[in-house]
Amino acid sequence: MSLIIFPGKIYGDTLYVGSGDSIQAAIDAAASGDTIMVAAGKYTENLTIDKSITLTGAGASNTIINGNSKNRCINIYKLNNADLTVSISGFTITGGSAGGGGGIYNYTFSTLNLSNSTISSNVSNEHGGGIKNSGTLDITGCTISGNTATWGLSTDGGGIYNDDGNLTITGSTISGNKANGEGGGIFKDEGPLTITNCTISGNTSGYNGGGIYNYKDSLTITNSTISGNKASDEGGGIYNDDNSTTAITNSTISSNKAENGDGGGIYNDDSTLTINNSTISGNTATVDGAGIYNIITSPITDATNNWWGTANGPYNVNTNPSGTGNSVSDNVDYTPWLTNPVVYTPLNPLSPQDWVFENLNIDELLALYGPTPEGLVKMLYDTILGRLADLDGQNYWVTQLNSGAFGASQVVEHFIFSDELGSIIDAMTNEEFITFLYNSFLSRNPDSEGFENWVIYINSGVSKLDTLRVFMNNQEWFDICAMFNVAP
Repeated sequence: MSLIIFPGKIYGDTLYVGSGDSIQAAIDAAASGDTIMVAAGKYTENLTIDKSITLTGAGASNTIINGNSKNRCINIYKLNNADLTVSISGFTITGGSAGGGGGIYNYTFSTLNLSNSTISSNVSNEHGGGIKNSGTLDITGCTISGNTATWGLSTDGGGIYNDDGNLTITGSTISGNKANGEGGGIFKDEGPLTITNCTISGNTSGYNGGGIYNYKDSLTITNSTISGNKASDEGGGIYNDDNSTTAITNSTISSNKAENGDGGGIYNDDSTLTINNSTISGNTATVDGAGIYNIITSPITDATNNWWGTANGPYNVNTNPSGTGNSVSDNVDYTPWLTNPVVYTPLNPLSPQDWVFENLNIDELLALYGPTPEGLVKMLYDTILGRLADLDGQNYWVTQLNSGAFGASQVVEHFIFSDELGSIIDAMTNEEFITFLYNSFLSRNPDSEGFENWVIYINSGVSKLDTLRVFMNNQEWFDICAMFNVAP
């Protein structure tokens, strides 16, 4: 191997691709187990990965793979169906166009760990506008948005199409994707799907399942939000079909729409559906079951212990005609319901009394919450207020950040000195307050020297508010803001 074959520099088992060099050349030169580090820049390539490697970019906002509408951006495939394990992190993958998986196609027998990346504006004229998966796919801290599956009503999975693979999605956002067929955000055609701490919003389908279409096998949703999705027919948020088993906990199903059918929030067909300790509100359907529609008499849908938007529960013409919450069809067990909004348990619970923090490093935080303004807001709710974000509050603060009305430091200030937290902050000693600042938005325990200096500073008579403002004027906080793609 020479530099003529591969124009980057090679150091042992790590290969470096400079701006303007070829990522594919590095893949071809690499051996199984190698790591390829890719510098910031735009790379117009259609990659084939046929060996077990780690591909690392300089961040999704800095390192872009553009398929130039010629083919999909990344194929992960080896002849003879040999096993592969591939890790990809820190890229934007865009401009791909292919028959299946416009951005990425992870083939059978391949394992892909995809993290801290953006998959956007890819097109498939078959299934999976953004990603098609037939192997094992673990998505962490990613944004999958603006992808389309475009050819007729048989093209499914605008964001992701799971073709009998194993799919796990954590701390990610799937938004603004479109399928002319079913599953605007995600279409799962068999294989288990687990969704944790995610937002699936603003996706549309030309038929059923605006947010998610779940066909057979298991779907587990925890601590997630399914909102603002739209199906032209049924199941605006979720369409559950054909002997599948779906379990939803600590989640929000809201403002989804079934334009010409039943089940604005969820449509359940010949499957088992359980949803508990969740919010189901603001969904609409032109026919029946704005919240949940269950077409079968057995099994009965278990929708107990949920908040339906009002204290008098969901509307059902026969069993709860005085209910003013989202309506449910027959064959849905909704009693008892919650008479107050759900109080969610954060993924990393924080005790407002003890301020115990898990001390995750920033890479783990990005993986958990996603490298977006929405991810930062979710983290601040967890680490400052000690609870999961309510949807209205989350949307408000994300809008303020995206519009430039507030920087991240102003959001932190509003959180810390809010009515919800103010009395606790007032009761803290100066030492407790400084520790809290390190824990809550720097996401670490204080170093001894820094802690001592800040305690001396605040003990000199500076207010907690002014201490916070000076504390946030440091490079460590600026770097965290940059990682979440927000202005400090």
